[in-house]
Amino acid sequence: MQVYEGYFENGSFHPIGNVLSIPEHKRVIVTILDEPVIQADKTLPVRPPFEYNSMSGKIWMADDFDEPLDDFSEYM
Repeated sequence: MQVYEGYFENGSFHPIGNVLSIPEHKRVIVTILDEPVIQADKTLPVRPPFEYNSMSGKIWMADDFDEPLDDFSEYM
């Protein structure tokens, strides 16, 4: 079962998000919730642009990272 969210306006259901994954001729059940109406002109918040190297200097790797572990010495 898949769930899609949307709103009903002027006799039509307007889905929110991508509904292209619904196969043709599938049975659909519409459930009307007792919640406030979603504003049709409501837009999603815009994410700030991605900044390259934003994690620079925040991640480190030990100098002996590639060295064999003593725990596995009997298997090598």
